[in-house]
Amino acid sequence: MYSQLDDKFTNKPGATGVGLPTATTHFSKYEDPTGEFKEKEFERAMWYVKHKFTLRKWLFGIIIGVNILLWVPSLIHWVTYAVVGLRSDENLALQLSQFPDYTVLHEHYGAAPLQIGSPLGLPGGVGKYDLISTVTNPNARFRVAFDYFFAVDGTSTPAQSAVFMAGESRPLVFFGYESFSPGVGDIIIQNVRWQRIDSHTIPDSITWQSERLNFSVSDLTFVPATYGQANAGVVQFSLTNNSAYGYTEPDFYVAFLQNNDLTGVSPLQISNFTAQSRRAVDIRTFADNISASEVVVYPLINLYNKSEYIVPAR
Repeated sequence: MYSQLDDKFTNKPGATGVGLPTATTHFSKYEDPTGEFKEKEFERAMWYVKHKFTLRKWLFGIIIGVNILLWVPSLIHWVTYAVVGLRSDENLALQLSQFPDYTVLHEHYGAAPLQIGSPLGLPGGVGKYDLISTVTNPNARFRVAFDYFFAVDGTSTPAQSAVFMAGESRPLVFFGYESFSPGVGDIIIQNVRWQRIDSHTIPDSITWQSERLNFSVSDLTFVPATYGQANAGVVQFSLTNNSAYGYTEPDFYVAFLQNNDLTGVSPLQISNFTAQSRRAVDIRTFADNISASEVVVYPLINLYNKSEYIVPAR
């Protein structure tokens, strides 16, 4: 039988399907019947599932960015080196191959060695000889201190000390070696101690020293000893300190020369040798064959030691 009520359940023309009721899923209202999966954890998991591709893109982007920050400066450095640095290294290698020899520079700027003359023995009294060797400090900017001794007849004299100013040349002497004819072998210099003169304090060391070692000899007389008798030879002269500096107890070597040949050396000490003063010197020698048409006085004064000077009165 037909009833109009049946039309309520009959598909009308053009309908695509049966109109069944549809339910909407709300995961936020999901409740785990076991109670092990809490709502917050479920939400976080759902959020991760929805955004994991975006998170992956962000992670890759951060990694790429960090690599760019690390590699770009290095790349710039290598490009710069290839363009500029490589040529600079080639120029540096060329300069190093042409660099001056430091040993030559050391010889130029360092102290040159002492110049040592051959030793000789000259009569210094009855049965005694004086052993003498001339030594020169060729350096204008260095003073030097050292020890020395003479090798004689297979033995050695006691060690002595000496100080040489810049550019100084003078004899080294061992007085009174007991022998009638010494076989002088050599002079040995050891414990050499160089000291550079400060050019800021003393710009011209040679002039500075000359102003302080300004001594002159005058009124020389020589009376030889009578041959075969005990009379001594007499050497008399005046020694003047022409400098503006006085010295407490300066030591000197007095060299006797006859026609420029060295005939003997004698020590001399003058106490309280004030500036611009003159002293009469009288030397007696018992050495044979001493003659003196000229004397040369060598000061043994360490100008760089303040105790050598007389302190000016105030």
